[in-house]
Amino acid sequence: MKTTSFRGRCAAATILAGVILATNLIAANVLTLQDGRRMQFRSIRYQESTGEYIVITEEGRFPIPAGNVRDVQVSEPERWLEGNHLLSNRRYDEAVSVFRDIIRDYNRLGWDLRARDKLARAYAGQGEHGRAITQYEDLFRAVTPTTEQRRNYWNALLAAERYSTLKSEVDKVIAEGEREDVAVAHVMRGNLHDAEGNTMEALFDYLRAHILFEEVTEVQPEALYRAAERLDMLRETERAEKLREILRQRYPGSDYARRAR
Repeated sequence: MKTTSFRGRCAAATILAGVILATNLIAANVLTLQDGRRMQFRSIRYQESTGEYIVITEEGRFPIPAGNVRDVQVSEPERWLEGNHLLSNRRYDEAVSVFRDIIRDYNRLGWDLRARDKLARAYAGQGEHGRAITQYEDLFRAVTPTTEQRRNYWNALLAAERYSTLKSEVDKVIAEGEREDVAVAHVMRGNLHDAEGNTMEALFDYLRAHILFEEVTEVQPEALYRAAERLDMLRETERAEKLREILRQRYPGSDYARRAR
């Protein structure tokens, strides 16, 4: 029995080697081993119980330990575009269902992480901010968040009134983050101060974002609009109108400029 098992393993290894060596370098449905060799597959799934990728090729079925795998590139899920369409049309309940299925079916195949980001947005759209936060935190354990992902996470924390966590997050980014992220963090800290009723502190953060990070145009419309609102509250109407004029002139196509008219 041992001899047969050994011969079987040797035969499987020989076939697998042939599959790898014969593989063309294509973009999708390719598994890359730690040593750089690549193999094309017909289907693949991750088997949690054994920590293996189960790979199906033209030559057969091969279990490959996750530790031997550097990267897996899988074709776009069949329902990916549908999910994005539902999300963009604010059909959040249906989008949640689609992206949850993709996370389940594409576990550790890359698309699960992309779907987790989308699922978090769908939960936020439903008003399920706690669930959105959980998805973002799971995602951030696997990848470095983009500026947009971090901003969406912070918005969910703010909506869920998780103020202590949000303050810790933005303060850390302000202390050591990249300029774009720091600019976003100042606006978000302003929003946090505003939610806590600290008008003056909110104004200072919005003005910092406007004055110190003028080149980060993505944050300027919101910073200007919210700073002007705070100035109105402080009865500084002339200064508030000057900021609105900058907003309308420099960023006429923004939602905030339309709201400032």
